[in-house]
Amino acid sequence: MHRLQQAAVAAGLAVVLALGGVPAAEARSMFLDLPSCSKFQSTAAGIEYCDVRQGSGDYVPQPGDQVEVDFTARVVDSGKVYDGSRGFEFTLGQGEVVPGWELAVLGGEGVPPIKEGGIRTVRIPPELAYGEDGYSCLYGLSTSCRVPPKSSVQITFTFQGLGY
Repeated sequence: MHRLQQAAVAAGLAVVLALGGVPAAEARSMFLDLPSCSKFQSTAAGIEYCDVRQGSGDYVPQPGDQVEVDFTARVVDSGKVYDGSRGFEFTLGQGEVVPGWELAVLGGEGVPPIKEGGIRTVRIPPELAYGEDGYSCLYGLSTSCRVPPKSSVQITFTFQGLGY
C-alpha cells in the first residue's frame, strides 16, 4: 500500500472511530451470524423462501408501516455478501427495498407474511431484485457491481417488527 493510501485509510478510520462507529471489518462481522436454511419453498413468482424460525404475535405488516430488520444479503451465484445491517428500518410499499423483499415481509405471490421475531431466508429472482442494471456499479460498469446484472439475491433477515 502506498503512503498516500495508508494515510487515507488511517484518516477514514479516525473519522469512523471519532463519530462513535466501528471499523468496517468489525461492522461487517456483526451481520454475518444470521442463521440460514436449505429447505426452500418455491412460489409461482420465482421467489423461494424458508422460515428459519417462526415469529409470533398478532401483528401483520401492512403497506405504509415502518419496520425494522436485521439482515444479511448475498449474491446467490457467488455467495458474496453485498449488504447487511442491524436495526435497518424501511417503509413498506415505498420502494425503499427490492420488491421481492417487500413480498417476503408483507406476504403475497405465495409467500406468507412474516411475524415479529421470525427469521426468514428468501431467494429473489433478478426481476424482483436489481434486474438488468445490477446494484452499486462503479461508473456504470457491469463488471464493478456489488450485485451483477441479472443476478438472484438471497436475503436472510430477522423481522423485529414496527420501527420508530
